[in-house]
Amino acid sequence: MFPLILRFQMTEHRNTELFVYSFNEVCQVTAEDRIDHGFSLGFDGSVEELWLAFSNGVALVVGPQQTGVLGYEVAACITKHRATFYSTVPTALKMITESLDSPSRL
Repeated sequence: MFPLILRFQMTEHRNTELFVYSFNEVCQVTAEDRIDHGFSLGFDGSVEELWLAFSNGVALVVGPQQTGVLGYEVAACITKHRATFYSTVPTALKMITESLDSPSRL
């Protein structure tokens, strides 16, 4: 088994605040939105999802741990939990071929 090596990047509060402010400006979520938290906490994309929800007071939808990364599983989870905001990498987005029943923004 390989040893676990953790790597962290320190950042100043002002940089984090600017990131959150800028991301909010780009995404323009509203109080009615429901953000799907699909990224692993070990992936930097999870920071986007968490702070976008926390800084706007919107619902953060955490699906079941068993939800895989296959397109049909993700689409079913988004629809079931009525998520309106889903952030992912382009490869995973391309795998979602199903129609979404909720007014999601991908």
